[in-house]
Amino acid sequence: MRAACDAGCAVLAMNPPYRVGVATYGLGSSVAVAATGTGVALTGDYALLHSGLNALIDVYERGLLLLCIVLRTTGWG
Repeated sequence: MRAACDAGCAVLAMNPPYRVGVATYGLGSSVAVAATGTGVALTGDYALLHSGLNALIDVYERGLLLLCIVLRTTGWG
C-alpha cells in the first residue's frame, strides 16, 4: 500500500518502520492527489478540517475510489 501524505504528522509514515508514503503534499491536499493517483490518502485531523473535507466531498460527488486514513493528533483529551 502506497499513500499520498500530507505535511505534518502524516510525514512520519514516510520514515522507518512504516515507509508507506509516496510523497508529501500541502496541508489537506493528499485527499485530492490520492483520488486521482494512489487511491490511498494519509492525512492528519487538522489537515482534513483545513482543506481535506472539501476534497473529500468532491471525491464523493465524482464517485472516485479512495481510502482516506485520518491520523488523530495526540493530546486532545
